[in-house]
Amino acid sequence: MKKSYKGFILWIVLFMAGFFPIMLIKTNAGLLTRITMNYTSMMLAFLAYIIYKYDRIYWYNGVDFEEAAEAGRERRDAYTVAHLKKFIKFAGFYALFSFIMHLAGKGIWIDSIVFTLGLICTAVSTIRIKL
Repeated sequence: MKKSYKGFILWIVLFMAGFFPIMLIKTNAGLLTRITMNYTSMMLAFLAYIIYKYDRIYWYNGVDFEEAAEAGRERRDAYTVAHLKKFIKFAGFYALFSFIMHLAGKGIWIDSIVFTLGLICTAVSTIRIKL
């Protein structure tokens, strides 16, 4: 296990760069907001995947490199998979929810509340995951 933040920095750059094509979409503000929130939730799930795939759990708040190194690969994998599953479930749920809300012609404020509370609940639910 080698300590590096290059991948995290690359993810941040990709995350920010991904907003440029979204800005070019000619559509109403509600759909644009839904696309942006879906992009954000999917990119957070992708970040959790990168952390799992490249064994970089010290990127998570509350885990330092030394603690992660001592834990062993099997425990680190279990820890990162638990995070990954939660963020994938949220991204999938929100994608389906926003699609249904868009088809139903509902206002964006409901999506915004569900997205914000859902993301907060997902993040808070990971606190119970222990290394």
